[in-house]
Amino acid sequence: MSYRCSQLDKDNLGWFPNDPSRATLLAIEVAWGKIRGLQDIKVEFKYPITAIAGKNRSGKTTILA
Repeated sequence: MSYRCSQLDKDNLGWFPNDPSRATLLAIEVAWGKIRGLQDIKVEFKYPITAIAGKNRSGKTTILA
């Protein structure tokens, strides 16, 4: 299923990563070392939603923590 962007979505796509008035988490990256078994990973949070899904013990909670 694809997501069709409305005009509001299109406007927000440009606003979301560039809004200086809010503290916005745009990405998490582990470039070296390990965190609870995760290594060399980058997760980008994009408008309108980012979903984190996977099997049990695949690192979803670690990313959120």
